[in-house]
Amino acid sequence: MIPAEFLNLCPNCGGEISAERLSRGLPCERCLKEEVGKEKICELFEADVLEGDLEKVCKLRKELREFERCFKEALGDLPTTLQKNWASKYFAGRSFALLAPTGIGKTTFGLVLAKYNEERGEKSYLIFPTQQLVNQSAERLLSFGVPEERILAYNFKGNASTSQKREELKKRILEGDFGILITTTMFLYKNLEILRGHDFSLIFIDDVDSIIKSSKRINDVLVLAGFSEEVIEKAYELLKLRSLYQRASEEERKRIAEKIERLEREIDERKKGIKSRVIVSTATSRPKSRRVMLFRELLDFQVGQPVLRLRNVSDVYEISSSDRSELWKRSIELIRTLGSGGLLFLSSNSTREELEEYVDFLRKNGIDAFSYEMLNERLEDFKRGVAFPVGFASYRNPLARGIDLPEHIRYALFVGVPKMEFRVDVEEADPDVYYLLMILIPMLQRKSLLSEREILELQRDFEFLQRNLSRIQVLKEREELNPSERALFERVGLISKKVREILRREDVKSEIMKSDDISLKISEEGLRIITADITGYIQASGRTSRFYSGGLSKGLSYLLVDDLKAFNSLRRKMRYYFEEAEFRRADEVDVQEILREVDEDRRRMREKGGRADLIKTAIIVVESPNKARTIANFFGKPFQRRIGDLVVYETVMDDALVNVLYTKGHVLDLNKVIEYFGVRRRGETFIPVYEPIDEDRMKIIEGIRETALEGGEIFIATDPDTEGEKIGFDVYLGLKPYGEVIRRMEFHEVTKRAIRNALKNPREINESLVKAQIVRRIADRWIGFLISQYLQRKLNNRNLSAGRVQTPVLEWIARRTAELREKIKVARVFFNGGFEDFEIEGEVNLEGASKIVFEEISKSEESIIIPPLTTSQMIREASSQFGFSPQKTMEYAQNLFEKGLITYHRTDSTRVSEAGIALAREFIVENFGEEMFSPRSFSKEGAHECIRPTRNLTPEELRIFNLRNELGLRREEILLYSLIFKIFMASQMKEARVERKSFRVKVLNEEGEVLLEKEESLPTRLMEEGCGKMVKIRVHEVPECAEVREVRVFRRSRARPYSYA
Repeated sequence: MIPAEFLNLCPNCGGEISAERLSRGLPCERCLKEEVGKEKICELFEADVLEGDLEKVCKLRKELREFERCFKEALGDLPTTLQKNWASKYFAGRSFALLAPTGIGKTTFGLVLAKYNEERGEKSYLIFPTQQLVNQSAERLLSFGVPEERILAYNFKGNASTSQKREELKKRILEGDFGILITTTMFLYKNLEILRGHDFSLIFIDDVDSIIKSSKRINDVLVLAGFSEEVIEKAYELLKLRSLYQRASEEERKRIAEKIERLEREIDERKKGIKSRVIVSTATSRPKSRRVMLFRELLDFQVGQPVLRLRNVSDVYEISSSDRSELWKRSIELIRTLGSGGLLFLSSNSTREELEEYVDFLRKNGIDAFSYEMLNERLEDFKRGVAFPVGFASYRNPLARGIDLPEHIRYALFVGVPKMEFRVDVEEADPDVYYLLMILIPMLQRKSLLSEREILELQRDFEFLQRNLSRIQVLKEREELNPSERALFERVGLISKKVREILRREDVKSEIMKSDDISLKISEEGLRIITADITGYIQASGRTSRFYSGGLSKGLSYLLVDDLKAFNSLRRKMRYYFEEAEFRRADEVDVQEILREVDEDRRRMREKGGRADLIKTAIIVVESPNKARTIANFFGKPFQRRIGDLVVYETVMDDALVNVLYTKGHVLDLNKVIEYFGVRRRGETFIPVYEPIDEDRMKIIEGIRETALEGGEIFIATDPDTEGEKIGFDVYLGLKPYGEVIRRMEFHEVTKRAIRNALKNPREINESLVKAQIVRRIADRWIGFLISQYLQRKLNNRNLSAGRVQTPVLEWIARRTAELREKIKVARVFFNGGFEDFEIEGEVNLEGASKIVFEEISKSEESIIIPPLTTSQMIREASSQFGFSPQKTMEYAQNLFEKGLITYHRTDSTRVSEAGIALAREFIVENFGEEMFSPRSFSKEGAHECIRPTRNLTPEELRIFNLRNELGLRREEILLYSLIFKIFMASQMKEARVERKSFRVKVLNEEGEVLLEKEESLPTRLMEEGCGKMVKIRVHEVPECAEVREVRVFRRSRARPYSYA
């Protein structure tokens, strides 16, 4: 173990502790002199040999063991990993939402927890949506061995059948004569007064949907948890102030911030007295009231509808006929081959009449099909496998979004590519113009059909439509509009007119006709543009793969392609949402084998009593909040909860419930005053002494430690460099007393694929990298502090400072400045086509210069290969092309990396991985043809890669994607992405070939005398464009002879000045 000491990090007393002790999960020597095994610590607390903060860890683990005993007594089996995680949260004093699928044991967990509380003399209140569930829960509690007199289940076995019985039960509730109270949600709303004031340890809500629909019901639950109406209203005022702060001016923000800070202090103080813990099931509908945010404000967790972007679908396609009758005939053959459990989808641009015709066609051919409108009436037939529902592949269609029967749905069959159609002659204020722009802007920019100014205008129009789309769609149905609404529609009308004019241009029509992913269709209604409906496809195919107690079920999506352009568009758009998605030809896969996997999952779902512990729990610790949010968002919209000042993002990754946390960079730094600037010397050993950087970092450490108590494997995913390794080392040591399994995971791009691979291939902390960072930091401190002190004394200014890097750089700048002062004489000769510089010595008479001559000496061919970017080259190019400072370039690159758009941006390697080459191949072949693809790895060595994009998202597409998905990218970040994208793609393309000529350049007077002369070599002709299709390759047009227009003589520095050191 690396020798180091840490102030304030003893997990027991908060004092100083060694790295050795932390690595063993032990407290410091002052707390415990002798070293024992980590597993013995809790025994010492029980024997009163040890006291301190670690006792709460031991108590939590003891309670968890007691809960496991209670669980086994009730059910004859131990709780699952997920149920133990929930129990740990509860025993840690937290309220939370249960993020888990149906059938995982959420209700069972709540019932056993209530039994456990009753045994300890604590009260629980269980709330269910129906009386039937109340009765079932009471029966189960009795079967668990809970005494009947300790259960008060309202209206159970007719105990509330008369008014007298009801009054008796209500009296018992009022007096607290129960251990476990079970009622319906409706009972809570009607009888809040008799429920107030009870110290419920547990409030378990199985029916959260009805609560989040009403402001009053949300308030009722919070009152039940022990909050007064005054505190609830203050919390609601705080929510409104936070919203107001975002829109306020700088001056107003100061006043609002003061109010926010005061309210936060008041509310935090009141929260300390709340003992009740509220556990709710995840919602299945969207919250109706803004007051749902009060759960996060007062109970520190988010209540809402989880959006899990999980997909385990085999996307299979078959090139079919564009002829409708042939397409429909082929669908019949496939339905018979694939069998029962299929959802059938027509394209979203089909009509209701076409759907009815298709249903009739299937019935006439012996297949019992029915329209989605008959779903409720025919649902049992579908479950029995004798009937097939037909709907549209649109996110609005009930069959694509409203059916959730994972144990019965085996596959989705798409009879034609899901498509959207847009009229070119859009109405004056048609919302469809928004979708048209989404399709057109990338193509118009990629093909340079509009100027940069015109593209910028269209992007602004798109942003306007994006902000107002919902409002426009609602207002379109109204007959009367107020002045501001009319102004809105007038703006939409102007945008529509602009788009119509663009689409009438012959060059635009020509490019659309040549495009491989946009179609033009001429019908009686006029010209229409057709493209893929990616949202409809994802929504509809997603019905076949659902998250259940055994993990993520397998599904099959079979696509009959009737339009190649629409299919290319679908395939391209699919990559934006699921980087790992791949459409495979039906004749290249074993469809029956896929169906066997599908059926095996369905068998597991239908099995009763199976308790396979397949869903694990894990914690991932990264450096930045942005990266934590990005990683969690890969798998859907994460739940947020608060542990102290730390925001935790909770999501589901494949077969694990994952909490993603962040450190905000380094949490520790060298102490400044102990011994030699924070380094102790013990003989020949130097021991660095670290401490938390500030109070905020200490709170982050405490929040991560609190989360670790919930259990699960911990993965430290700090950046893959020496700084990241040191941060990981500090987190690792800080968590050892709290977590059992702590591993290091490393990834060089923030993508779903990279995260999954890193989780499957964890490693240990690399102590060599940690030592390198420690030595560098100590050198920073020693050299910097000594030089700073010298400067302060020498110049009598205590505000001066210097550092290990800055000092030699300053010397380099001083030397460079001296070189810059050394001047040379230059004659600049201007002619039609440019100018040439000549160095001159002494006095030269140039007044008679009349012509400049370029005499060709030799010529040769030269191949140009563009290497991908390293950090230094990226900084240089960004400065040259955009004028970005190095600091800004790295800031923009950091954000692009954290958003999952580029690989790690701190690298001196040009190595390209196999994944990078595959990415480039897909883009180059699609856009330029197979012959333009020339794969290069550039280097076989190095853990890091070059800087490259992580997906095939062109800069034009990123601009649209940024707006649609609210990535929050700035214009400068998109410019930097464009630079990285173009240079990387160029690096994998066929080399460009140029003709290079060497010239003897002479300036002559009218008599033909040579006044000036030099030699130079220039690329003069682009012989083969190659990678020049992505990056501009400059060639020079060199005249044989040109007339001299002007000669200027001036002095300049011999050395070239640099903008940045």
